[in-house]
Amino acid sequence: MPTSIGSRSRSELAVTRESSASDVPRSRAALAAVLALTLLQACNLRAPSAAAGDVVGPSIPSEVNIPLTAPDPSGNLALHKPATASASMPDQPPTAAVDGDPETAWSAGTHPTQWIEIDLGATYDLDRLILTVAQTPAGNTVHQVFGRGDEGNYRLLHEFRGDTSDGQLLDVAPMAAWDAVRYLKIETSESPSWVAWREIAVFGRAAGPSSVSRSGDAMVAMPLRTGLAWMGR
Repeated sequence: MPTSIGSRSRSELAVTRESSASDVPRSRAALAAVLALTLLQACNLRAPSAAAGDVVGPSIPSEVNIPLTAPDPSGNLALHKPATASASMPDQPPTAAVDGDPETAWSAGTHPTQWIEIDLGATYDLDRLILTVAQTPAGNTVHQVFGRGDEGNYRLLHEFRGDTSDGQLLDVAPMAAWDAVRYLKIETSESPSWVAWREIAVFGRAAGPSSVSRSGDAMVAMPLRTGLAWMGR
């Protein structure tokens, strides 16, 4: 029997609807894949992966402000002890180098050679010395540390030689204690600036009856920001 036009149209419409219904999941899957690819590309644009050999890390400021810090005052034999110098500015006396405050400083008010001397009040076997630099501009310096007992001549304990800058700590610990020292003298023979010190701190113990005045080899600790190795003696 021939199929009527109306019957054929209804049959074809049913097939079309079934086909459209079956295409919906495929369309949704395709749309999800497109969205996922788009998100992946966006992430790659914002955060590219490091190439082989690259080092990825936090950015470092070009300049770092390092606040001045005073050595631990506990046991500092030079703290508030009498001090004299070869020369001094009226408002920057030698006592400013032993007041425990790195914001104050002794200044000779002139260029090398200049010195500062501290009376520790008794003889001590010294095992550490920390000097806080006061210097503008930065540059090469030579500082010699001398010591003596109640009597006798000064002897050389240590020499700092190298580039220094304002606020830097020069820290030395002798392998054998500097024995029987009462008077400590720091003499600067080379510097691009006026001779000055922010703080002088020294540590040790009361000299025993067997102490013998001598100098010795030293181990020197330098801040990482300078990269400077000091020669000790």
